Amino acid sequence: MKICFTSYHKYPGSLYGVASHSVHDNIVKGLVELGHDVFYHLKEAPEVALPEGVKYTPSRIKGADIYQINEGELDANLDIDVPWVRSIHCDVRIKGYPLDIKKPNWIYVSKTLAQLYGSDRFALNGIDPDEFIYSDVKSDYLFFIVGGLARAKMKGLERAFVIAEKSGIKLKIAGSSQDENEIEQFRRLCNSRNAEFCGPVYGKQKAELFAGAKAVLFPSRYNEACPLVILESLMSGTPVISTSNGACPELLNEDVGFICNNEDDYLQALEQVDSIQSKKCRAYAINNFHYLDMAKSYVSQYEYELGKCPTLNQYL
Repeated sequence: MKICFTSYHKYPGSLYGVASHSVHDNIVKGLVELGHDVFYHLKEAPEVALPEGVKYTPSRIKGADIYQINEGELDANLDIDVPWVRSIHCDVRIKGYPLDIKKPNWIYVSKTLAQLYGSDRFALNGIDPDEFIYSDVKSDYLFFIVGGLARAKMKGLERAFVIAEKSGIKLKIAGSSQDENEIEQFRRLCNSRNAEFCGPVYGKQKAELFAGAKAVLFPSRYNEACPLVILESLMSGTPVISTSNGACPELLNEDVGFICNNEDDYLQALEQVDSIQSKKCRAYAINNFHYLDMAKSYVSQYEYELGKCPTLNQYL
């Protein structure tokens, strides 16, 4: 299949973009490994090599079998009369759009999110196991990772502080921002709450923090779609103590983590977290959140859009 995939970010998304950009990078990597002809339309020519077989294109190519368009406003007229799809990575109401803006060729990143829009079209996010370090040896700290300070508050930063304070377990926090003043503000806040602020973390440093943690805290207040934090933690062999919001219950089970509704739930989860085996977390992530499986799900969606298969039920 000849695929033109647009994601208007600087490559790689893991360094220069938001979580969805990293997902897009992994989709195109998986599509090529599955034998497809992939053209990646990015914001600018990448300064580092794309995955082998992925071709950079400065504009949307002609003659593709399917177009995955992940740029522009959701209500924009794409002026395209060929088969196309778009990934939806969040509840679009967060961005100020109404639910009825939905389109039939949107592909959601979890079953939970799809159902919110009355759809059965979804492909779970996936990650590359090689980007993470598996370890069954854990240190005595909790890990919380997020973008900027404002986002951290929506992701449950205050609850993370309280859980760590009441449990007596050290809390390490990673946060990023393009604004140095915001980074410094974030650092001062963490210091005032006896948490260690690690700053922006990428690559090996990020992998080591995930792998060494006793657990990852994810007390988000968002209607979560398919948070990479959960996937990345499990791939590292680290259990997740999570909110019940959005798709989180879809992603976790009792063998790899905990779903919590209130402060007592989080504290009880910490008392039981040592019973979770790291190898089960890793195996669960490999079996459910591998980027190749994500790419296969997108191929199924493309075939459905092209009318090559009558139903998606065989793929879900």
